[in-house]
Amino acid sequence: MRAPVLPAVAGALALAAAAAPLAGCAFRPSGDGGGDLVAPDGAGTGDPIDAATSTPLDGPPPCPDADQDGVCDAVDDWPCGTRPTVPASVAIGTVITASVSGVSIDGGGNTAVVAAGSQLSYELAWTLRDMNPLCTTCVDQLEVGLVPGRRHTCVFDANPPQNQTMSGTATVPMTAPSTPGLHSLRFQIAQDFSCSAFGRTDWWIAAPGADATFGVLCVR
Repeated sequence: MRAPVLPAVAGALALAAAAAPLAGCAFRPSGDGGGDLVAPDGAGTGDPIDAATSTPLDGPPPCPDADQDGVCDAVDDWPCGTRPTVPASVAIGTVITASVSGVSIDGGGNTAVVAAGSQLSYELAWTLRDMNPLCTTCVDQLEVGLVPGRRHTCVFDANPPQNQTMSGTATVPMTAPSTPGLHSLRFQIAQDFSCSAFGRTDWWIAAPGADATFGVLCVR
């Protein structure tokens, strides 16, 4: 005959049976009174994972770039912005035509960096052809000089034979402008009585346009 189960013992057994399904999990108390859920064996480490953090590295300070062309001043061989491209040969005119080519500024190419107020020279080859039948006795000039600035000289100043190409070379001395920045060497055709008629030393009528540029100075 089985002994009767006391009520207190029966209650304890019921609680133990109800708790049995939770045996695979456990709760680990944390320092702040809460609990971090720990996964069962094989499901992970059970430790919280912090998000990855990174601190951006400071790069070197930007180098000085006074003309803002993306090239550091210490290695910039053209401190006037982006270096211009000047054609090796430039031609102008219709009825009277002219060209300038083979330009060398102080022994270099057709662009140069020069000191303000310095003395220098440039060399060039030129051509001129007059096909105007309405003025067979007119005197033609081929003026060269600076824009902005003044004419330097006339590399040709005569009445040319009609429909014949005149050509030559010239070396032109000059003083660099005193104002820093870009200055263009340009040329134009003129038809005055002479290059120095009436004491004129500047461009005939007006300075030539950008299409007559045969060289560029970067003055600093």
